[in-house]
Amino acid sequence: MFIFRNTLMFALVLVVFSVQAVKADYSFSISDEKKEGWIGEVPMYGLFNDYFGTTYGSSNEVLTDRGYIVSNDWIALPGAQIYGAYKVAGLAHELNFISEDGQTLMVQSFEGNTQTWGIDTSIIGGALQEGVFSMVLETFWYGDHVGTVWADGAEYTTGSDNEIHMVAIDVTDLMQGMLDYDITSAYFFSWEDMLLSVSDYDYQDLAYIMVNVRHGTDTNVTTATPEPATALILLAGLAACPLVRKLRRKQNG
Repeated sequence: MFIFRNTLMFALVLVVFSVQAVKADYSFSISDEKKEGWIGEVPMYGLFNDYFGTTYGSSNEVLTDRGYIVSNDWIALPGAQIYGAYKVAGLAHELNFISEDGQTLMVQSFEGNTQTWGIDTSIIGGALQEGVFSMVLETFWYGDHVGTVWADGAEYTTGSDNEIHMVAIDVTDLMQGMLDYDITSAYFFSWEDMLLSVSDYDYQDLAYIMVNVRHGTDTNVTTATPEPATALILLAGLAACPLVRKLRRKQNG
């Protein structure tokens, strides 16, 4: 009994730790307030609702309901491509897709002050080479390069930070229901392009959908990481193992 109790306690500690680790990603909030003078700017959840037909009341509700990923590491599967994009920020952007060995695979350019009003499906990039890649957002102001942004950090001529700048939301179910062909996966990527010390926290300066990609670096692994509830079940099962062995010994004894 002492062994079982210790095993169960250890399992519960692991579960609590894993749940807290997941919740830690929710330590920031997206602001849906529009900046004065920016006619036509749409909050992130508005883009989401307009394209997917959902009824979320705020961007944070989207994150809470569907979860999100903050990762610099992604894998292009067969048929990987940008499906559509939205661009409204004053800064011009170059979205660079970089291979594992540092080579530029593809660049998507977006001019500053572009008003696309919603997800524009005419913005479809060519097929992305299969394999591990990362995304880097280069920012420009009237032709001058002023900063570089990645998922969990940004470096500008005026300073830098190590904050969340890109969230990826799994929309595989929504996209599959809208397409007339099969996809492996789909993600909605949403960027904040300024240092968070001076930004408006709206995470919709550039937003786009990619199909047939997944996060990570292990191209041999196709199974998803268990959610906290799944992890609880698995750990509970592990905790029960000593008890099962004990009962079996009694029955056979």
